[in-house]
Amino acid sequence: MATTEQMHLILSPDVRIEQTRRRLMNLRGEGLIGRLTLLQAGRTRVWHVTQYGAQVASEWPELRGRRPPRGAHDPTAVRLGVGHGLTVTEAGLAFFCRTPAAAATCASSWTGSPRACIESGS
Repeated sequence: MATTEQMHLILSPDVRIEQTRRRLMNLRGEGLIGRLTLLQAGRTRVWHVTQYGAQVASEWPELRGRRPPRGAHDPTAVRLGVGHGLTVTEAGLAFFCRTPAAAATCASSWTGSPRACIESGS
C-alpha cells in the first residue's frame, strides 16, 4: 500500500510523476492494483494490490511460498489499514532514501519488510 508520491519514489524518482501516474493507471486497468481516494487527506490516492495482483505476484520466484497478509486485497480491510500501511511504507522509504548504501545491500532480498536487512546484519 502506498500513495502515488510514495510509489513514484520507489519506482522511478528520476522521471516526472505523471509517468508514474500513467504506469499505475495501466496496472489498475489490468486489474493488478486498486486505488482508494482519501477525501480527508486532500484527495490523496492510495494504491493497493488486488486479489488478482496478489495471485500474479505469488507466481514470481521471489515470492513463491509466501502468502499475502489476510485481507491485503479486501477493499474494506485496505481502507481500515490505510494508516498503518502508509506508515510502514514511509518507514521503508526513509530507510532507502537516506541510506543508499544499506538500501543497495538489502534491495535484492527485500520483499516488503525491513526484516531481511536486520536478519542479514546489514
